[in-house]
Amino acid sequence: MKILLVLLALALPRFAVAEEVYFRQDGLDRRFQLLIPEGVEGPRPLIVVLHGLFQSDRGMPRVTRHQWERIALDQGAVLVYPNAVGKVWNIGQGEAAALLRPARDDLAYLDRVISVTSERVSIDHDRVFLAGFSMGGQLAYAYACTRPGRVRAVAALSMNLPRVLEDDCSGTPPFPVFLSLGDEDPVMPYDGGQIPAGPGFSMKIMGFEETADFFAARAGCGEGRQESQRDVIDDGTALVFQQRLGCALPVWTLRVRGMGHYWPGGGPDMSPLLIGRSTEEIDGAQIVWRFFSQFD
Repeated sequence: MKILLVLLALALPRFAVAEEVYFRQDGLDRRFQLLIPEGVEGPRPLIVVLHGLFQSDRGMPRVTRHQWERIALDQGAVLVYPNAVGKVWNIGQGEAAALLRPARDDLAYLDRVISVTSERVSIDHDRVFLAGFSMGGQLAYAYACTRPGRVRAVAALSMNLPRVLEDDCSGTPPFPVFLSLGDEDPVMPYDGGQIPAGPGFSMKIMGFEETADFFAARAGCGEGRQESQRDVIDDGTALVFQQRLGCALPVWTLRVRGMGHYWPGGGPDMSPLLIGRSTEEIDGAQIVWRFFSQFD
């Protein structure tokens, strides 16, 4: 179903076509949300935003406070929200991958999402960007590390690198990476360890600094770091932003002191007793787009 929108509530005059797209894959009905701004000539960048565990394509815009829609309309970018079967992604690695039911290949699903999108609108295949939150970050890593050259850059928020992906990510050409994590996240331990990987499953995970060092080494970075800090809102959180120096490809990190398991500036809308404190110091979509937009 297609809907022609003019997003006056976002104070942007550009029209857009919003569509919930369906197709069959692995014997399953799959879908994704697609937003195509109108009035843009030539191939456009494609932003793929991947939801977390027990979330969905329909709910992810609310988690990110609709900031990706704002960016897509302002920049003329195509925006996609894929959807996991049963709200659990299969990254193709780990003990859960072969046992998840119904069986599905979410890496091939993302191939199809990008292909179907490119049939509807001209996309710039040199500017395909993945932004994943929580378990969506796992899928972003897995796709970039097993599909070399198909993704220009990756942003993983509230998700360190799973150890089961270390070999795949070591054996593929490096790519630019943006990483963000709250250092009081009760779901994703800052120093690494074990995390849930779906009902009845767990997964070993690197720490945040170890993940950053891993991708910095892949990108040929030196030891230097450019750091800035921010704490202007009295919400119990503060930002530590770093850019690694001497890199062949950009590696940026954002540590949010005091934040729990959240998209920065957004959701999920759950009790702080379960997932900790959120932050209003920064909007996650805006800083991720700042990272992506350097790639022309």
